[in-house]
Amino acid sequence: MGFNQEDVGIHHYDIKFYDLGGGKKIRDIWQTYFPEIYGIVYVVDSTATERMDEIKQNLTKLLEDEKVSGKPILL
Repeated sequence: MGFNQEDVGIHHYDIKFYDLGGGKKIRDIWQTYFPEIYGIVYVVDSTATERMDEIKQNLTKLLEDEKVSGKPILL
């Protein structure tokens, strides 16, 4: 829906999680975060069956970005 950030310390690691919503207006900022990420968790609302084509297009666009290439993705 929007944007949330959570900082978590695990052992000697400081991990920053970004929750970037999938709405049309917020998708444009996704690319801003690609250079500094180490992985992606892509969440799909499986009950939104009418949006599956849109979700597929967005995921394809995400995977084609060179800044995401080679980084792990959990779907």
